[in-house]
Amino acid sequence: MALLAAAVVGLFRPGFVRNQIFPRYEPVSVERFSEDAIDLNGVPSIRLGITRHTDYGDRYKLFSLEAPNSPNITKADFGLAISKDDIDYSVDNVTFNGAAEKAGVTFGDVVTAVELERTGTPKKDWIYIPAFLLLAMAVFLNYHRRRRDAAAAT
Repeated sequence: MALLAAAVVGLFRPGFVRNQIFPRYEPVSVERFSEDAIDLNGVPSIRLGITRHTDYGDRYKLFSLEAPNSPNITKADFGLAISKDDIDYSVDNVTFNGAAEKAGVTFGDVVTAVELERTGTPKKDWIYIPAFLLLAMAVFLNYHRRRRDAAAAT
């Protein structure tokens, strides 16, 4: 039963299985990101965890910003300026028509998490191979169990 369950998860959610083995995003410190202490060259995109304070309570959002095509990438290239308040890191400025503004980040948002997309992770299609092998193993074991039960009944 466990083999069949693993095969079903692998066949229907290969991205989930791949992300358990090879995480797509690597978390980094918000402090290091705000100080430009992280090398962003070669990073395809970043994800920002944002808390937006509203009259109806805090809203938590996740924004994905695509990296621009420039030789030396900094957080300013994403159209974003972050500074530390008393305890939080908040968005001070959003560049007009920049990646952050296009994604929906606004002035005053609080940055709670930063994740960098990893390069070189395998495609999720590779998960289908072990998933089909698990399915074949489950079918094979069930077939032999039924033959054994039928032989024992006679």
